[in-house]
Order: sequence, then structure tokens, then C-alpha cells
Amino acid sequence: MLGDALLLNTPVLVVDCQATGASPTHGHMLELGWATSAPCDAPLEAQRVTARLLSLPKGSRVPSAVTRLTGIGLKQLRDAEQSVSVWEELLDAVQNHMVCSQLALMPTVIHFARYELPFLRELHERVAAEQHFPLHVLCSHLIARRLLPDLPRCSLRALAGYFGMTTSPLRRATEHVVATAHVWGELLALLAEQDVVTFAQLEAWLGAPAPPSSRGRVYPMARAKRLAVPAKPGVYRLMRSNGDVLYVGKATSLKSRVNSYFQKQRKIPERTLEMLSQARDLDYTITPSALEACLLETDEIKRHQPPYNVALREAERGCWFATARFDLVASEPSDSHYVGPLPSREAVAVLGATLKLFAVRKSGGIASELAAAAVGAPRRSGPDRDCFAAGLALLRSKHDLPSGQSTPAALLRLGRRLWRLALGGEQQPNESDTTREDLAAERSWDPPKVVAALEHNIAQAARLIRRGRWLCRLSESTVAWREPDMDVGLWRVVVIEAGRVADSSFAEQSEPLALPIAARRPNAERQRVFDIATYDRLRVLNTELRRISSSAEPAAIRVGEHSWLQGQRLERMLRWV
Repeated sequence: MLGDALLLNTPVLVVDCQATGASPTHGHMLELGWATSAPCDAPLEAQRVTARLLSLPKGSRVPSAVTRLTGIGLKQLRDAEQSVSVWEELLDAVQNHMVCSQLALMPTVIHFARYELPFLRELHERVAAEQHFPLHVLCSHLIARRLLPDLPRCSLRALAGYFGMTTSPLRRATEHVVATAHVWGELLALLAEQDVVTFAQLEAWLGAPAPPSSRGRVYPMARAKRLAVPAKPGVYRLMRSNGDVLYVGKATSLKSRVNSYFQKQRKIPERTLEMLSQARDLDYTITPSALEACLLETDEIKRHQPPYNVALREAERGCWFATARFDLVASEPSDSHYVGPLPSREAVAVLGATLKLFAVRKSGGIASELAAAAVGAPRRSGPDRDCFAAGLALLRSKHDLPSGQSTPAALLRLGRRLWRLALGGEQQPNESDTTREDLAAERSWDPPKVVAALEHNIAQAARLIRRGRWLCRLSESTVAWREPDMDVGLWRVVVIEAGRVADSSFAEQSEPLALPIAARRPNAERQRVFDIATYDRLRVLNTELRRISSSAEPAAIRVGEHSWLQGQRLERMLRWV
């Protein structure tokens, strides 16, 4: 068929599709993209790709997991086209190219064709069952696994990064077609090194037994490069060959942390293996202490927005300020929006909803969306009105709350009391507490479960408000601490101004801590410096101070003219925020 045609000179159809399930039996095609590309020509550009969203059958929906991966939801599908017309458009393009090139079948490159080919065949059967399937499919994933048997992962994203190409985290057809074309060109160069240069030779090579693997992972990064990293605190950046930063991390010992990625062979997360398949280079910055490494890390993540960092990225996050009754939020502080800073729009939404519900006299007046918001659940999975009303009455009785409308101050006092009880328990609450998520997922509600959800949410929201006040104080402060490896009698001093590190030095523990020049700045002015970067930086500082204070190493904070915190007093304060 294609026989002695040269791989490098023959245009191929590059195809990508996204779907709502793993097979046509369990899902429907969601998007289809294609383009003709010849490796000997200029690199394929996005504007040459044809991509179409396909309308779903009536009653079908896009699973939330698919929307997270692709960014495609019902809103994007409003202008979707019928799958039949899209496939006919693709067939016309294929037929025209086959006639011009005198081909019986169109050479087609698909990454991981085992997944996508059944959707394409099923669609062809519905549109043109009387015609033979016109695509001669080559799987770039299969070829890559044989050429690079020891590369940790050969997903499209991993291979594109391995060959120095940046891809978006969202799985969309246009970008995947471009990435597949790029990978195809690079694979042809590797095939040529094995004297596979024609389609006939490629078919014979694929039909032969696969070469043995070393049964160990071979990482692109040179061993000497990672072994040269010093055993000092700091921040490291794992990078693609084109200089793109894949991941930013911190370490007490850079050498130990960086090399730990490459020493394990089992139980490594898939996401990490995909990242390490692309990481060919690294860069690092040494810091005087582990705490300063943490502060630098959060700023570096904001600066580079690395795709494999989940926490501390800006993304769609923001810093928010709420009204006194917690029912409205704004991205800037004002006379009416002065509760904050808060890490999200929803941080105190449960308090606002609960306050409104306290004022409702009868269960019939309870709005289902407010009840769901108060327990932190989606509207369709929240408790019904009578169940929520019974839970609210049980909460009042349990905590001796007055009947009628409660005040914000009363709700915050309850939150403080609940947090104190939590701190006194055997297991202290923390950032990874999953109680709220567990309760939100609960479909079978009863009054005690409503009380448990309300107590948890009120305590957490009250804590976030306390933390916001504390971070405002911390934004103009002097912080001193001692790491275990520091000389006796010395500690590290960092001056924070406008939420940033203004100065750092070593000092004798006997020396008094200087007060930042702007420490007398009123709270309203301090709030105005906050954005999500400032919030995260100070939250990380707060977390590190908790670590140090709990390790029995000395630490002290000066947050005002006569306001010092150190020793057990500092430790107690940090437990509250």
C-alpha cells in the first residue's frame, strides 16, 4: 500500500479526539481535531488544525471529571455540531488528499490509538457504513514505547515535554494534534537511527519482537547534574530542555530532596513519573534557612506557574474581604468589606448562610440553597428543610444559643468555642481535615449529621477570620527563630514589610528585635497590600513558625511597639490560626 514511501516525506493525517468515556459503549465523542502534516515541512501550527465540538445525544452529559480534564462543559457545547456532519467534513478532507496523492488509505497518526480508534470506527459505521474505513492508523504511543522502553511514561504530555515542547494542562484536540505531529517528527528521527525510513520497514519493525527492557527507569536528566546539587536548604526547579519550569520545590537539603525523585522505583505517583519523563535540567537557589526556602518557594511558584505544582499556584484564586454579616465578598477591602483577608470567596459563606437561617421561624421558610451552603454541600445533595430545621434546633439546644436571630459576634464566639474543643481533643484539626468533604458527600442526612456539619464549618470559618486578622499583624513584623544547625546564641531575623521580606540577617539572641518602620500602620492599610501571593507567603510563614515553635527551638515575633510573642505564648497563638 504505502510500501517504499519515505516516512519523512509523506504527509500524514494527525487525529485527536476527546470523549466522555473510555469506549463508545460507555461514552460519546466530545471533540474531534485533525490536520495534515509532513515532518519535512515547517512545524504544524494550531491555526492549521480543524477542531470541532460534537453535540451529545439527548439526555447525555459531560462527567465533571472530563470537564476538569478538558475544560469542556455544557456551556462550551452550545455551539457544538452534529457528529455526522463533522465526520463527513473529515472524510471530504481525507478523500481529497488521497485523490491528489493517489493513496488507497490515508496514513494517520494517533497517539494512543487503542483508545481513540473505536470511537472513530463507530462514527464511520454510522455515517458511511458502505465505505471501507479510509484511515491506516499508526499509534505514536506504541512506537514510542518500543523506541524508549525505559522512559518512565510515554503519554502525549510526557513525550512532548521529553522532546522539548510545552503543552497545556487541558486536554483539547487542537493542542493534542499539534503535539502529536511534533512527537511524530521526533520519533521518525529515532526510527531513522535504526534504519527504519519507509512505511514497509516500519510495519516490519512493529511486527518484530519488541527489544528487551532494562526493567528499570531511565530518566532524561543526567545523573551528574543532580548529584552536583549541594546539601543545603533552598529551592529547586525541575525544567524541560526548552527551559520551561515543570515544578518548584523546597528542601532542607537540596541534594537529598532532588535525588530522592530518582532513587525510588515503586509507588511513585503517575503525575510524578510524567513530570520526570520531561525533566532534563534543574536550577536551584540556596537560602540561609529552611524557613526562607519556604517563603521563596511560594513566590517562585507564582512567578513560573509550573504545571506540576498543585498548591500555591495563582490559577483562579484570589484574596477576599467579607461584610460584617458574611453574606457579600469583594476582592478589595473597604468600609463595608473589612472581614479578611480570606483565601476564597466561599471561606465564610457558611457563616452568612447560617446567620440568615437562624432568622427563619418555620422550616417552610428555609431555602434549600442556603441549607446546603450552611452544611457545605451541593444544593442537590443537601438536607431537606425539615431535617435542617431539626438540626438547627439541636445546635441551638446543644450550645445554649438564644432563640431568634443570632449576631455575627455570637456565631464567632461559638466558632471559637468549637475550635477550642477541637484543639483539646486527641487529634488536632489541620489544613488537610476532610470532615467537611465527607459530610458534603453524605446523601442521607439526619439532624445529628446537620449539627456535625454546622459545627465543623462554623469552627473552620471562624478560624479563617482569626487567621486573616493575624496575617494582617504578621504583614508588618519582625520574626526571629533558631534552626537546629545554627550556632548557639544566634538566631535568624527576618523583617516583614507590606507582607514581603524586607531584610534578613543573623543576630545575637540577646539583641532586641527592631520594629518595622510601618508597624504602626492601621489595619485597613495593611489589608490593602493583600493579594493571593501575599496571603500565601504569610500563611507559609505562619506554618513554618508553628513547626519551629513545636520543635522546642526558640522563636519570637514582634508585631507592635509593646507586642511580643515568644515561647509558650507564641505556640498557643499559632495553634489558634
